[in-house]
Amino acid sequence: AAGDGGARRRARDGDDDDLEPEAYGDGDDEFGGEDEVNLDEAYEPVDSDVMRLKRAWVQERLAPEILEHQTELVDAVKRAIETQEERIEREQENENRDTSDNIVTNIYWMELNRVKYLLREYLRTRLRKMERHALFIFEDETSRAKLSSAELKYLEDYNNAVHEHLKGVLDELPEHYRSHVVQQIGNDDDDDKDQSMKPEP
Repeated sequence: AAGDGGARRRARDGDDDDLEPEAYGDGDDEFGGEDEVNLDEAYEPVDSDVMRLKRAWVQERLAPEILEHQTELVDAVKRAIETQEERIEREQENENRDTSDNIVTNIYWMELNRVKYLLREYLRTRLRKMERHALFIFEDETSRAKLSSAELKYLEDYNNAVHEHLKGVLDELPEHYRSHVVQQIGNDDDDDKDQSMKPEP
């Protein structure tokens, strides 16, 4: 009892180092050691479209360059979202619903919004990379091949918009300073001292 009281005092004071084996497992139970549980896998099958989308999103965020667009996966998730939305809406039209049915429906909506968030963040992460390295990706065939048709159209429109936006200012500069992809280094008499201004991954 005295030992328990001391442990409670240590926990109250913010010092739980001595409690770690007792409070968090000693490495021999199902939450520690070689039997560590993958909570994501326990909640969602590891080979499901949602888990594949989550991995694609994480990989896209961690990679400096743009990765291959997961076209089939994105289309599959979009179809699943549309199907689930239609199902939930049909359930809500049922006049015999009770309180428990409403709770279940709310849970479905929460899960659906979670998946939609993953999908939006995956696509937004790619858009941020495209805008940050727009000129490089547009002119690099390997990078362009990794884009979807919609992304490629967006990249073309984005580059054109940036060019038109800068054109009014650049046209007022001396001719050798008018490029928005190359900057002039040194004096006008210097040769071969141009430096690329295209941000690369």
